[in-house]
Amino acid sequence: MVDPNQKLIDFLEDLQKDSALQLQKPSVRCADTGTNLYFQAPPMLEKKTRPNLELPLSALVQNGFSLYITDPNLPGVAIAMQLRFREGETQEQNGE
Repeated sequence: MVDPNQKLIDFLEDLQKDSALQLQKPSVRCADTGTNLYFQAPPMLEKKTRPNLELPLSALVQNGFSLYITDPNLPGVAIAMQLRFREGETQEQNGE
């Protein structure tokens, strides 16, 4: 479970801290919408998705959506992760 108010950059940093995942430069895409949330490369895509890093997760995806996490450290592998927001913390609390 994650905090819906957590910024994408903090979420990615938490993934990097997880030694089981072995991520160094993660990129993330929403499987449900096909939206690139943040990509490390190529530079043009990194620049386009960089503003998302400062947005809360609830502004980017809905509760229960799936994410694909990729990393150059794991070539050819996409980690699928279903995002679950902590109960009691809703988008309405974010002022949306």
